[in-house]
Amino acid sequence: MCPNAEDTDCTKNSCEIATGACVKTPVTNGILCDADGSKCTPNDVCGAGDCKLGNNTCKCSEDVDCIDYEDGDLCNATMFCDKATNVCAVNAKTVIGCPSVGNTQCSHNLCDPKLGKCAMTFVNQGKVCDDGAPCTQGDVCDGGSCKAGTDLCKCKVDPDCLTQGRQSVQWHALVRQVSNSLELQD
Repeated sequence: MCPNAEDTDCTKNSCEIATGACVKTPVTNGILCDADGSKCTPNDVCGAGDCKLGNNTCKCSEDVDCIDYEDGDLCNATMFCDKATNVCAVNAKTVIGCPSVGNTQCSHNLCDPKLGKCAMTFVNQGKVCDDGAPCTQGDVCDGGSCKAGTDLCKCKVDPDCLTQGRQSVQWHALVRQVSNSLELQD
């Protein structure tokens, strides 16, 4: 009987009948073996006494293998190799969310995809906004600010209106109407 300490997946130590000596004998070709200890090559097979490396079935084995899946946007997460499945996946911890506390109608705190950092960014350029002034109409976003539109009021302060007689009454009525409208919106 020959010792089996030197046996491998693809060779077995067996006794040669003619000489009585122990020799390494190849097992049948095509028997599954493990050439590299990797779960990514489950189809390693024996051939002429050697374990031949099978096709790699894993999408990745290290994070660097996932670079081809990156889209260049540093804000929407980076890819990593999930070692449990050997598949490239999104690393949710690398998503950059920007606080919205300082957002306005015309500027938002957004992540710059090239830098991966938050910055106030102009939004709604040329679109309608409300500058908060009751006498303006057609306010629009411009350069991150809400720019006043057309001024609809004839006078700005009461002394201006005193010389214009009835316009003072119209001014106060317009201010009350706008104020009431704003209160109803709250």
